[in-house]
Amino acid sequence: MKRLLMVLAVALAVSVASAQSPGLGVYTGFPVLLGGQYQTGNFRLSAGLPWFGSGVFGIGASADLILGQAPVRLGPDLTLNFYYGAGANAAVYFGAVSFFIADAHGLLGLEYLIANAGFSVYGESQLGIGLYGGVVNPAFGGRFGVIFR
Repeated sequence: MKRLLMVLAVALAVSVASAQSPGLGVYTGFPVLLGGQYQTGNFRLSAGLPWFGSGVFGIGASADLILGQAPVRLGPDLTLNFYYGAGANAAVYFGAVSFFIADAHGLLGLEYLIANAGFSVYGESQLGIGLYGGVVNPAFGGRFGVIFR
């Protein structure tokens, strides 16, 4: 039993240690129109300018924990990195109306490490539950970005 627990702990540590490429990056998506991120190990911090429509903009931040990864080989020279994790977003919106939102979410993503280029590109989807102006609703989001290594 001890040996099984040791093997599982080592496997989890190895999968988490190289989850998504470390470095600085930029991204776009929903709800964040333009954002920046810092990734180290399996922890990512992001900040950006979310957009809600009809001239309502805001400022937001998120923290995500990448829990694991696995390579997806699509050919002899094409490998994507599948990753998954969990996180939280918070934002304050201003404009025609002002309000606060927060959510907790799970995330799934694919990253393409471009060989000898010093950067990678990724796409990610997020699904969770959020608090929007005092009302609990489903939360969804996504992002496409570039990470500079």
